[in-house]
Amino acid sequence: MAARLPLIAEVNHAVDALGMYRAELARILCLKCYDVSDSMQLELLLGEDPEITYRAKRFVYLYALLDKQFSGDTANMAHWIRRENVFLGTTPLLAMVDQGGMEDVIAIISKGV
Repeated sequence: MAARLPLIAEVNHAVDALGMYRAELARILCLKCYDVSDSMQLELLLGEDPEITYRAKRFVYLYALLDKQFSGDTANMAHWIRRENVFLGTTPLLAMVDQGGMEDVIAIISKGV
């Protein structure tokens, strides 16, 4: 079994693969933009704040669900999070960024919708 990447590396990979802005990540993790603009600052926060660490782990889990559902096709994954979702009434990305709806998005992906 391959060793897992550090959480900060998994978060950065998910953000890059989904074509997200750091500001979007900041909103999802309930942080300020300057907290995530530098990976070292975010890594410090992940080590110090259990709530931020929990949200980061849930974000990585969301990415893993998408990766499985779309068989690693990052273009389709990035498209899916930006496409209107009838169950959310908005795009999954905006649900996470503007409404704190990461758990709702995880539930939808888990159902294969």
